[in-house]
Amino acid sequence: MNDMDRPATIPARKPELAGWLAIDKPAGMTSHDVLARLRKRHRKIKMGHAGTLDPLATGLLLVAIGSATRLVEATHALDKSYDARIRLGAVSSSDDADGEVTELPDAIAPDRDRVEAVLQSLTGPAMLQVPPAVSAIHVDGKRAYDLARSGAEFELKARPVRIDRIVVTDYRWPWLEITVDCGAGTYIRSIARDAGAALGCGGLIERLRRTRIGDFSVAGAVSLEAAENAESLECLLRAPVEALSGWSRVTIADPDAIKRISRGQEVRVDEVYFSGTAAASVALIDSEGFLLALAHAESLGNEVVCRPYRVFVSQ
Repeated sequence: MNDMDRPATIPARKPELAGWLAIDKPAGMTSHDVLARLRKRHRKIKMGHAGTLDPLATGLLLVAIGSATRLVEATHALDKSYDARIRLGAVSSSDDADGEVTELPDAIAPDRDRVEAVLQSLTGPAMLQVPPAVSAIHVDGKRAYDLARSGAEFELKARPVRIDRIVVTDYRWPWLEITVDCGAGTYIRSIARDAGAALGCGGLIERLRRTRIGDFSVAGAVSLEAAENAESLECLLRAPVEALSGWSRVTIADPDAIKRISRGQEVRVDEVYFSGTAAASVALIDSEGFLLALAHAESLGNEVVCRPYRVFVSQ
């Protein structure tokens, strides 16, 4: 009898508080500032943020609560969407309006067809993009933004990023409004800089708003003030597993199998309980959709062998 043949179904014991808090970050503060304010109000709750936003930027910031902090790394691979306003006819030391801005009075306004053609050339599955000089990239063990602020000379290497789509939503010189859908590690500031350089008129980010991370949307986010003033964060949280939207899943209903998972032991299930395609890592969930563990999966005949490597359930 395999692990899924037993009829009994006992849901895993849930942690007291775990999940994702979607915050609509205001401008003028860092992601760390957001955490500091939340921690001041909710002192005993473990939390961390997923996906840094620059002080100039607003929009969706995911805050991991409780055991969801162990999934922050998984969120880095999630697709993201942004709305941005690019200011043409100027350049900046940080590629946005918060840096040292230099006006280019002789810049010639390109027509919309030219703008759209250049932006199209910046999209693709493996675009080489140089991060902004003022960024969190490490250079010889130091953050690029620290080196830039100290006046040190250094060079950042181009990195492959995926940019799925750049759509012009409005263009009235010198303002260019765009929407961007992209993969992990993409800098919208670099898009503004590179587009401006290709157009011969310079460009920088004037306004930036993150609207989506994976299946999370800013439309479902709450204000920082609302999260601060909440008596409890529980009613504001989304389940930890929602950050694993692209992962294959295996449903575990058998109580003995759940106990083995809680001890980090492997379980075997019929392939019928496997949702998704062949994958090196899967999410193990119970019959209620609660995340039990992340596991390495291997198909053996009609069974899937799951070996937990990050456990979220306790018994």
